[in-house]
Amino acid sequence: MSQTKSIIVGTGSMARWHLQPMLAMKRRTRIVGLVEPDEKQRQETAAAMARLGATVPPFYDTIKALVKAQGP
Repeated sequence: MSQTKSIIVGTGSMARWHLQPMLAMKRRTRIVGLVEPDEKQRQETAAAMARLGATVPPFYDTIKALVKAQGP
């Protein structure tokens, strides 16, 4: 079964609300990047992912920076 690569754009409270169900789909979905320019939101999201036992993917300031780093 192949995995769908996903990104999260904006990692505020609503994104963190959806983390657990997204991470529960790890056989089918993998979060490969997070787009968030705000350092406080980055820290809170990274902490939430760590609490859920997930590896924190790289953060990027913009979608353009993510695509440049990881490809389309």
